[in-house]
Amino acid sequence: MSKGKAPKAEKTAKRKPSKKYLTQKINWKKKLQHTPVSQMDMDDLREITVGLAEVAHTEGREAVEKMLPADDPQDKLFLLGMQLAVDGADPSLIAGILATRMRTYLQQQEMRCHMIIEAVASVQALDSPRIVDLKLRSHYNL
Repeated sequence: MSKGKAPKAEKTAKRKPSKKYLTQKINWKKKLQHTPVSQMDMDDLREITVGLAEVAHTEGREAVEKMLPADDPQDKLFLLGMQLAVDGADPSLIAGILATRMRTYLQQQEMRCHMIIEAVASVQALDSPRIVDLKLRSHYNL
């Protein structure tokens, strides 16, 4: 999609969804509402993503938006990606934004792990609380 152009109109199925599909859709929505994506195992994540693809294929991308849970801090990457897809953003733009967010997230997690290692070592070494504070702050306050 080029800049300034509206997304193409979606093609959706004209036939009425089956009872099986509607039951699955309810189950997918419940799972999304009750289990953060970040806590799903790989099979559950695959199942939910395939389910969302089925909803988008059957009812259009807007129907996917209605299934997504409220903004969950643990699932920001997934929710942002799905929202961009629902909005019809260019796939390469979505991939770029998500890759940048992923790198930032991984860097933050790595920093947290280094802080934990530093904290445990400092407590074990009986460092004073002031020294522990200074060591840990050095990871994020320059």
